[in-house]
Amino acid sequence: MPLLVAASCSAGGGDGATPRGYVRMQAPALSVARPGDWTKGPDASLPLSAQAPDRSALLEAVLDVSDHGSAGTLESISSAGALLRAKDYHRTGSKDIKVKGARAAHRTDYTFTDFRGAGGPGQGADIGVLGEDDHVHTVRITWARGKLPRDVVDGIIGSIRVG
Repeated sequence: MPLLVAASCSAGGGDGATPRGYVRMQAPALSVARPGDWTKGPDASLPLSAQAPDRSALLEAVLDVSDHGSAGTLESISSAGALLRAKDYHRTGSKDIKVKGARAAHRTDYTFTDFRGAGGPGQGADIGVLGEDDHVHTVRITWARGKLPRDVVDGIIGSIRVG
């Protein structure tokens, strides 16, 4: 599995386009596309939340994590949430990426041992995004290790748009 982890951090970001077969989820500050067969939810408190049909993957966007961010704080912000929530968190990659409409963005890839409380291994990618208004947003994709192809992860990340 290390090959998948290393490869999943290789994609940079994207032009904000919606990949074929994906559905765009829109909030006032940010939008992101999800695969067409994913359903909305499970977290009704988040405007941008979706999950794979078999619940093996989850996409969440947390808007306005901070209203006074900077490019220098994105790395710590993009890894803080996962570090606090993921059992046996281990960072596997971290780099600046491009996100359409953002002043800056940072991607942190990681593994953990308890995906959705089921006790199985998980993987994740958190993207910290700095908007033009200095507001920071986080897009988080988590999945059961080995259950989400790299091109799906990269498609979701490449679809992120600010504004």
